[in-house]
Amino acid sequence: MAVVGTISLPGDKSISHRALMIASISKSKSKIRNLSTGQDVASTISCLTKCGVKFNQKRYETTIYGGSLRKPDEILDCGNSGTTMRLLSGLLAGQGIEATLIGDRSLSLRPMRRIIEPLIKMGVNISSNNSLAPLSIKKSHLNPIHHYSPIASAQVKSCILFAGLGADGPTKITEPILSRDHTEIMLKHVGANIHVSKECISISKSTNLIPLDFTIPSDPSTAAFFIAAAILSKDSKLQIKNVLLNKTRSGFMKAIIRMGGKIDIQESWIENGEKIGNIEIRTSLLKSIQINEDEVPSIIDELPIFAIIATATFLSVVLTYTQAPQKIITFFTDKGVSVNLFWIMLGAICLILGTFIEIVPVFYLTVPIFAAITLSFNQSLLHLYVVFVAFAGIGMITPPVCVGIYTAAGVIKENPAKAFKEVPLFTIVGIIYGILM
Repeated sequence: MAVVGTISLPGDKSISHRALMIASISKSKSKIRNLSTGQDVASTISCLTKCGVKFNQKRYETTIYGGSLRKPDEILDCGNSGTTMRLLSGLLAGQGIEATLIGDRSLSLRPMRRIIEPLIKMGVNISSNNSLAPLSIKKSHLNPIHHYSPIASAQVKSCILFAGLGADGPTKITEPILSRDHTEIMLKHVGANIHVSKECISISKSTNLIPLDFTIPSDPSTAAFFIAAAILSKDSKLQIKNVLLNKTRSGFMKAIIRMGGKIDIQESWIENGEKIGNIEIRTSLLKSIQINEDEVPSIIDELPIFAIIATATFLSVVLTYTQAPQKIITFFTDKGVSVNLFWIMLGAICLILGTFIEIVPVFYLTVPIFAAITLSFNQSLLHLYVVFVAFAGIGMITPPVCVGIYTAAGVIKENPAKAFKEVPLFTIVGIIYGILM
């Protein structure tokens, strides 16, 4: 099916967080359009509201009445947003605001040491639960530091820059590879005392920041899924409006173009320091490339969809030249394999693969073959998908391997035995459902 048309996407999440925080300490009122609609950005708005910032939110435009922050009367809940917790810690420290920041269960397990250590060096009185949330910040006198970051982290960099807005002297940051630079761009646009060079970023105490009037560009991470669909689908021609083209975020598109992807920037412009443009994507035959280490920061959020494109590209070449689906169909026909036997074989394969491999990669590795065979038996592809999901899903939670259960248990630090109690019932229901379909 061809992907044809023109679309506009929600605003970039990273820029949305930073725009809200900078607008909250800017003088007068700021107007921001096309804010990200995600829950993470909603958490930032909630925390800033508790710090005295007033918001007037309409369907497309948000007005922020900035100026100064105040000590919140209650704990600041960052939800599941690591960006909110890390950046807001620096912002509150730099503005001399006392607060306690908490998060949900997942966020409470994420390390905060990378922001705690430089803040302590600056003189911030900050306490934590063994470098985990909750974080408690006390009003402190901030000293400038020169932070040499061992890794490229935009969140750590932004936290220090926000804290540097209230330090007595120039705070400097040096990172090994340039991470996304939205904070530097926006601070410079609102008049902060910031200097960016190849060697380091330097920021000094800044007041009277000018308000923002900004339309947030479309999130390139969201656009990546539509780009992938258009690239891989026959006869596609898709236009995406107002896409962020920042050099630290355009690694995915650059990589696809190097692979032979037809992505054309129809027009581009600069708004609030950010490069934005309208792009057109057409169906393309891709080739393999090598991704270098210095390219990873600009493509990190899109690596999952990039892996899917790479796999689909590789499989399309392999299946075309080996004619594997045609050979399997011929084999089944010669051996007189019945439709029922095919479904039993398919279920068994999905069960085995699902036991050892996550369901998404199994899907992309096998469906190009299974779909062709299913159609050769004049069977519905819907039937294929139901059987696939049911049996691969059963495999993911079936002992002794059950990669899905052990992976989830490791992430949330729970005893997998709790999940195993539900396995027999799930297995029975899944098998019955697969048979009835």
